[in-house]
Amino acid sequence: MILDKQHQAREFLMPLPEEDRLGEELLGQIKGRGRPTNTAEPVTSEGVDALPPHLFEALIACLLEDQGRRTILTARSNDHGADVLSFHGGEVWIVQAKHTAREILVGSLAMSDLMAARMSYATPLSYSVCLMAVTNGNFSSETQKEA
Repeated sequence: MILDKQHQAREFLMPLPEEDRLGEELLGQIKGRGRPTNTAEPVTSEGVDALPPHLFEALIACLLEDQGRRTILTARSNDHGADVLSFHGGEVWIVQAKHTAREILVGSLAMSDLMAARMSYATPLSYSVCLMAVTNGNFSSETQKEA
């Protein structure tokens, strides 16, 4: 039993090899190639649209880190409605990322996911909690009102 717990702790705390290369993969995907050659090259909206959802979430985390925040990407499943957790100055931002085709409006499920995340993360984290929904597309008017 104790050995199982120690193994689970090591697996949780040690990043998987693919996580070590996530930033490089992200830049390569945005720029339309396997590996980035010029990281100073601007990111285009077409590059962001072409990202798979997990790299869109990583992009959001990178942008928040550029603002001086610490971030955690949640698991790809069973994330309790949060895709990125971002910490700074005694508060946590719970971020729900919705990567979609431009012509598809993001519905109110995004807000439901955020509210579920708030319920799951607010008490255990004991921080002031802010909610953020991010998309590469557009939110429906219903979702905007709900937000």
